[in-house]
Amino acid sequence: MSLSKALKNPADVYANPDAVLKDANLTDAEKIQVLEQWRLDAVEAEVADSENMAGGPPDQLPAILDALRKLGG
Repeated sequence: MSLSKALKNPADVYANPDAVLKDANLTDAEKIQVLEQWRLDAVEAEVADSENMAGGPPDQLPAILDALRKLGG
């Protein structure tokens, strides 16, 4: 797994936010970076959905926020 790839598009690297938490190759700070990027992507997808631009992935925002809370982020 490449951190740069995970930061570019976390959903391409991880099946769900819990998988980020379980990745022993990342520090907590790196996990927070990845999850924050995923959170931004999820918010952008929600905005697109609200503007009737469908076709995004399932809503992961609650799981992302939960994972960030577990890390204190």
